[in-house]
Amino acid sequence: MHTRHSRVVVVSHDDQNRATLKRIFGENGWKIRERRAVSEFRQYLKPQWSGVIVTESCLPDGTWRDILALANAVCPDAQVVVTSRLADEQLWAEVLSRGAFDLLAQPLDQIEVLRVGASAWQHSRPKVRQACA
Repeated sequence: MHTRHSRVVVVSHDDQNRATLKRIFGENGWKIRERRAVSEFRQYLKPQWSGVIVTESCLPDGTWRDILALANAVCPDAQVVVTSRLADEQLWAEVLSRGAFDLLAQPLDQIEVLRVGASAWQHSRPKVRQACA
């Protein structure tokens, strides 16, 4: 369900949420980086990076919208997945309409995290896929 070199950045201030995502992705061979806030994510971000960014909807110093804006500005091939305890149709519609990849409800379901993560990973690497075609 993953590519051998799949990469994910988890942005969450919730220790349990980060641990759950780290376990799910780690057990499936993903390379994982963890950040706790928008400011930490900003410092990590590298131009032209491609991969999956899984962020909580609310962070200590911003929201998923800030993560999405940073990703779009610095690494437009990255795909942002939002997680929320309050995942509903309105938030899902906003997430998609603003250009994020998907919304995952908390508590996180391992199968759903991996399905969405794998799909986002495939969409994060268009240049590589085209080169292989």
